[in-house]
Amino acid sequence: MWAWGIHINTWEHTWEVCRRISARAYADPTSPDGRLLIFYFQISDGSHKHGVDALKASAQKQGIDPLYAWSNAWRPLPFQDEIEGEKGEEGYGGYLPVVDVCEAVVKTGWRGPWSFETIHRYFTREYVEDDPDVPRRWTKSAKTSYDRIEEELRERGL
Repeated sequence: MWAWGIHINTWEHTWEVCRRISARAYADPTSPDGRLLIFYFQISDGSHKHGVDALKASAQKQGIDPLYAWSNAWRPLPFQDEIEGEKGEEGYGGYLPVVDVCEAVVKTGWRGPWSFETIHRYFTREYVEDDPDVPRRWTKSAKTSYDRIEEELRERGL
């Protein structure tokens, strides 16, 4: 569980909010108690390719917090460099312990839907116009990423 927000910016704080909200989630009049908890798990990696000074300069130019700037531009798929064979400056630079986080969530007993929330400079309009294959390539990479996460979780006995 990553927490990219300025006010809620740790996974522990995010988890606490989720726990409080779930106790008050009402929406399904057909269920015995009228409650419906809709919960899904969004995952992405994070990139640390560019230095702190570049990140701060980008944030200042946009008039936003550096953490917010980072979350809006450099959230690749888990294992994306390995999947697409990217290296060096052209690579994505993912580094977060995504499988460890997935393991922690699965160990809670949760078995809901997963989704990727990835944001990268390659999704900008000019990149897609220059390379219309970007959405197809990222979709294929997302499936491969998910399969790899599942495989690593199975290896851990989950």
